[in-house]
Amino acid sequence: MSDETDLIVSTPGGRLRGARLGSVDTWRGIPFAAPPTGPLRFRAPQPTADWDGVRDATAFGPAPIQRVGLGAVAGQISEDALTVNVTRRAQTAPGLKPVLVFLYGGSNIGGTSSYPLFGGLPLLAAEDIVYVTGNYRVGPFGFIDFSQYSTPAHPIDGNLGLRDQLAILQWVKRNIAAFGGDPDNVTLAGQSAGALGVTTLMATPAAAGLFHAAIAQSSPVASITGHERADARARAVAEALGADEDSAAQALRDVDPFRLLDAADQALAAEQVERPGVLSYASTIDGDLLPEHPLDVLSTGRGHSVPLLIVTTDNEGTLFARLTKTRD
Repeated sequence: MSDETDLIVSTPGGRLRGARLGSVDTWRGIPFAAPPTGPLRFRAPQPTADWDGVRDATAFGPAPIQRVGLGAVAGQISEDALTVNVTRRAQTAPGLKPVLVFLYGGSNIGGTSSYPLFGGLPLLAAEDIVYVTGNYRVGPFGFIDFSQYSTPAHPIDGNLGLRDQLAILQWVKRNIAAFGGDPDNVTLAGQSAGALGVTTLMATPAAAGLFHAAIAQSSPVASITGHERADARARAVAEALGADEDSAAQALRDVDPFRLLDAADQALAAEQVERPGVLSYASTIDGDLLPEHPLDVLSTGRGHSVPLLIVTTDNEGTLFARLTKTRD
């Protein structure tokens, strides 16, 4: 293992201790939102509390709730997973550097920023940049819109995965200068479902000014859900939990997270048979955060006015062939 040298950075929320790993300096597991647990489950990202002293930032945070795989390791999966990681060259030039924010893929059912493939080392070897990754909620926690069940006692927000991605960019805007990054020179990139996040954020009004270029690598850009289908999916999941309209809000808040994951997968399994290739977990056109379908916005030139690079991942479909379970 390479030598590690403590590095302390002062951010608006408090001081962080990172580590030197070979040719890079890295800060990991930094919270960008309060833990979305208890009454904050199914709520938009909430501000973190500032901390005193120096917070250790040498280890990745856990992966969001999902099945083991796609980088998620047993025992390292949690609802308390809204964290970001920052990496830069150990020998970096003076002044603020361009920033690259990368969103992982995983069909909106899995993925984690701690996956070694997403470490960014080849990018840092090629360019003197500041590289950022972050976790966003996946599966039913991020991409099923349960807001039809919202009550004053148990409020529920929609589009939580998209809101988490937006919150990562907002964190970068506020904090990245402390790490040597230029908040006015941010490129947003993503692969597969992460690229869907990129193209969706291109059409999300609240993301205006938070990134200045974009790279979408194999974006399933059409995989956005209308309200009717989104509500039907939410009802199917609530029914799988044994809840009705009156009890759904509390049931969704109180149920064990892995039981909810099981119920959601069970409820949506038929859709995968009837509509193979459709993402059952997807952002919703809600008339608010996401007012219109991104395809409509982008095709008419009304997306954010930033350069967009469209890329295709070679042989990506082989991954899904390996993940497909053999049926009797």
